Amino acid sequence: MADAAEQAARIAEAGGLERALTDALRFMGYAYLHLDRRQEAQRPLQRALDMARASGDRAAIARTAMVMGMMYGEEHRLIEALAMFDEALALVRPSGDRLRTAAYLYNEGELFFRRGEADRAIAAYNEAIDIFRAIDARVMLGYALSGMCQVLCFAGQYGPARLHIDEAERIFAENDDEFGPFWCMSARGRDLERDLGACDAARDHLQTVVVSLGQTSYTDETLYALLALADVQVRLGALDVAEATLAEAGALIQTAQAHWFLPEHELVTGQLAMARDDPAAALDSARRALAAVGVNGDPRTLPAIYRLLARALQETGADDADMVHDALERSVAAARGRARKLDLALSLRALGQFLKQRADRPTNQARGSGYLFEADLLFSEMGIEPPA
Repeated sequence: MADAAEQAARIAEAGGLERALTDALRFMGYAYLHLDRRQEAQRPLQRALDMARASGDRAAIARTAMVMGMMYGEEHRLIEALAMFDEALALVRPSGDRLRTAAYLYNEGELFFRRGEADRAIAAYNEAIDIFRAIDARVMLGYALSGMCQVLCFAGQYGPARLHIDEAERIFAENDDEFGPFWCMSARGRDLERDLGACDAARDHLQTVVVSLGQTSYTDETLYALLALADVQVRLGALDVAEATLAEAGALIQTAQAHWFLPEHELVTGQLAMARDDPAAALDSARRALAAVGVNGDPRTLPAIYRLLARALQETGADDADMVHDALERSVAAARGRARKLDLALSLRALGQFLKQRADRPTNQARGSGYLFEADLLFSEMGIEPPA
């Protein structure tokens, strides 16, 4: 595919066919992306976009910006990706191309979700879902419903999330799509069942995703499933199996240079160390995870990383109350920004318990009670039992 695009670009350039050259360059960039050769994709895509802008070809600008948005998204350069999709949407909406508009909105919803902006992700997915329904684009509707399930779980809305993933599964059962069922299994296992404590079901779904996608170019989807699977295995006490899963994820992260996943990899590695009564190793993992967030790592992991840091500090035997308190305060602050609602509840509960147990002043005792009350309220809203 890439070779054909390169040949088409050479022929178009030799013949002075500017529009054909723009299309060929865009197709070349898309082919490189499909082959997971992102570094080679940027140059032809940027040239195609520059040529389209210079000629004022609105359709070509929109199509090329969309592919560049996909490229930036795969590199987790989310601000640049959103800028590309915003430009594409601004051009496509007035054209009346509803399918393309919905597809761009779907991509924006995923990007907002990765940034932890639940409200904006829900709005983008809702608009995409409405359009896909109206034009009867059933397969794309299934993907959008699956994505919406993930965001709704992130926002703690598990009832609506279940309805969305149920509908997505029905759609893929009725339509021949190779990967749609695995997107549903990933959303159900990683986001819905894991949050609700259904670890056996989550493990089964995630194992199927890993086996099915592991030999494809869907690196990000495979890594999300692998890391969630390792987390579930730790919770189920299958520690040696979890270690092997983490080793597989670590090798893939290194091969793909997928720095976005390093914080979660270190987080689950630290949780495994805690399960093996090795808080010193867990402390090292927590610190590496924090450093990885600062190098284009997933910031949504911060609340859980700070909770791990606090717990490891407490259990290393070198318990510094101020350091533990600081870690838990940071966990709550991060969770109030862009994190799962469940993470906010867990962070508030951890800080409240610490203050109630360790605070030496009535004001801090009262603060601890306030945090515990807020956490219990959130657990009640989500329909989740607080951990023992």
